[in-house]
This record gives sequence, structure tokens and C-alpha cells, in this order.
Amino acid sequence: MNSMAGRQILNAIHTDQRIILTNAASLTGSTALTSLLGFIYWWAAARTFPPTEVGFASAAISAMTFLGTFGVLGMGTYLMGILPCTSGSPSRILRTSLLFVSISGTLAGALFLVSIPVFFPQMSRLIAAPLSALLWAAGAGVTSVSLTLDDALIGLLQGRVQLMRSAVFAFSKLLLLFTFAAASWNTDGGWIITAWISGALISLLAVKLWFHPGSEVLCSHPPQHPRILPGFRYALQHHALNLALLLPGSLFPLMITTRLSAAHNAYFYAAWMIAAATFVPASALTTVLFPVGVRNTARIKTELRLTIKLSLLLGCMSCLALLFLSDPLLSFFGSAYAREAAACLRILGLAVFPVALRLHFVALSRIHGQVGQAALVVTAGALLELVCGMLGVHYAGLPGLAWAWLLALLLQSGPMLYFSRFKLAR
Repeated sequence: MNSMAGRQILNAIHTDQRIILTNAASLTGSTALTSLLGFIYWWAAARTFPPTEVGFASAAISAMTFLGTFGVLGMGTYLMGILPCTSGSPSRILRTSLLFVSISGTLAGALFLVSIPVFFPQMSRLIAAPLSALLWAAGAGVTSVSLTLDDALIGLLQGRVQLMRSAVFAFSKLLLLFTFAAASWNTDGGWIITAWISGALISLLAVKLWFHPGSEVLCSHPPQHPRILPGFRYALQHHALNLALLLPGSLFPLMITTRLSAAHNAYFYAAWMIAAATFVPASALTTVLFPVGVRNTARIKTELRLTIKLSLLLGCMSCLALLFLSDPLLSFFGSAYAREAAACLRILGLAVFPVALRLHFVALSRIHGQVGQAALVVTAGALLELVCGMLGVHYAGLPGLAWAWLLALLLQSGPMLYFSRFKLAR
């Protein structure tokens, strides 16, 4: 009996590890696919529309994406944690959450439109026509729904469906852009925005039609309001934690532009995008670790060993690659990029190790329900990164910023490692 029970446990552990690997691979593939086709999308837009129209559309889509991300209010991460433990069909709580974030994202977009005349007069074209304004505000809501649904699918361990949605979104918006360009109606940048929003809607429809034929997750149950409201405070804690993780990367470009120049920011942003790609595997592994760990905390140490080993292995490979490929990769953007940012990129690449540690700390905090405490720790770390980054860029330019950011990450690693070991010992 003991031997049989042992084999059952080993089989279960093996299954969970396979789930982590397959869903993390789906997340990584989704990021790679959307990045590649996103590059082609903007390349096609630049070849078809005037630069002023591309600039307007990119600014409008960036604002729409930011507001859509804000409109999620942590609900996606909240669903990722509770859906694995939901008895019966989770469709009602999922539909309620999607309805909630669609409203919050749309309202965020509408508030931005109202503020345009006062704070963003350069974006006044968005409110020139009521129909275009309505479409753009709805696009913010669609973005919130898409992001929340992606997290929910990972919570349900359906990474392949999330990958499918991302692929449909990337291909459909690109096809629509080519269609609008071929029709030669006009060269208004509004068509770039329309293709983007329409692609997102098509991807949501694809999930509705294709997701898990035997499941009722996206069936037509009415929304379940009582279940979602008690967890809203917890969702906001996730939201605060997510925003703290994004804070340094969001403010570094503004800091560089103010302290140095817009050209230096362009060099840094190219290096930052390449370095961020090396963080994706660890991010994907820890994202999937959260719902898997919630399902059974007793086996979290086994799953944690797997994700840490893979993160370290892939981190070593990426550092080695950047050591030799920084110059060729940046030269793709122009010779000045390689000249000004190659050293910065190599330093940023070293951050893959403390970033992986922080991501594991965050995943463990989510699993053990200590999101509020983690949000405080990560927020303090983000402020430390900003202060160190400001000093680094002031005294030593882009390499100084990279070294200062790496130092700030390493200073956080000690406390995060201590707290992570404490959580595992509980």
C-alpha cells in the first residue's frame, strides 16, 4: 500500500511539473509571437501611413493599453488564484469578473477622453468624432477583458488557449491592417487603431467559440455578483503589487529623457526591450507556479525547485548570449544604438538572476495569501530602484543607470530570499 501511494504521489508531482512546463512554454510562446507580429504590425503601418498618423495611432494605442491595464484592478491575478480552487463550474465568477473589468476599463478610457482638452490637447483628434471616441473608450474596456481572460486561462491551466487567443489577436489585427491599407480608403491613423481593437474582439470571440468544448467556463450563465465583491479588496492588493513591479520600467524612460536626452532614451529603450525578453521565461514559470501552488501547497517545494533550476539555467544562457550578441542585436536599430547602449545591455542582462528571485518571492507571497505584505516590500524596492537609477544616470549616464538598477535589485534579494525561506518553512 505504501509503495502504491508513493507511486501515486510521484505521478501527481510529475503531472504538476508537466503542467508548469507546458503552460509556461505557452506563455513564453505567446509573448514571443505577439512581439514578433507586433513588430511587423508597426512596420507595415509605417510603410503604409504617414509618420504623423503612425505617431498619433501609436500614442493612442499606448494610452488605451495603459488604461486597459489599469482597469483590470488586479482582478486577473485574483482569478488566477481562486479559479483552481473553485468547486463546480467557474463560469459565473469569471463572467462577473469580465463584466466588471469591461466597465472599469471603459470608464477609465472615458475619463481620459474627458481630460484631453485640459491635459492632453495633442490627442484632441480622439474626441473629434463621437464614434471614434466611443470606439477608443470601448477599446480600453476590451483590453481589460483580454488581459483578465489571459490570467484566468492560466489559472485554469489552459495556457494553450491563451496562446491561441494571442495568436488570433496578432494575426487578425495584422490582416485587418493590410486590408484597410489595400482598400486605400484614406491614410487616417484611425484605421490603425480600428484594426487593433477589432483584432482584440475577434480573439475574444475565438476563445468563446473554441475554448475547452467539454467545459462550461464561458457558457451563458448569468454573472455571479456575491462571490466577486468580497474578493475585491484582495484583488486591489494584487493590483498594487502588479503596479509596483511595473513602476521602475515605466519611469526610467522619463528619467533618462529629462536627465540626458530623448536620443539617449531611444538607445536605452532598445536595450531595455532586449533585456526584458530574457526575463520572460522566469516570469512565465512563476506565473504558472501561482495557480499550481494554490491547488496543493504541500508540493510547492518540489515545483519551486523545478522553476528555480530552469530560471537559473535559462538566465545563464541569456547572459552568455548577450555577452556576444549585444552589439549585433542593437545594430539592428542602428549603429548609434550599438555604440551607446551595448554596455548598458550587457549589464541589464545580469539582472535576470535577481529578477527571477523577486518573481519567485512574489509567486510564493500570492500562494500563501500575503499579497499586501509583498506589495509593501516590492513598492519599497521599486522606490529604491528609482532613487539608485536617478543617481546612476546623473553621474554615469546609461551604464550608470544599469549598474545602479542592478545594485538596487541585489540589495532587495537578501530580504526577499529570507522571507521566501520563511514562507516555505511554514
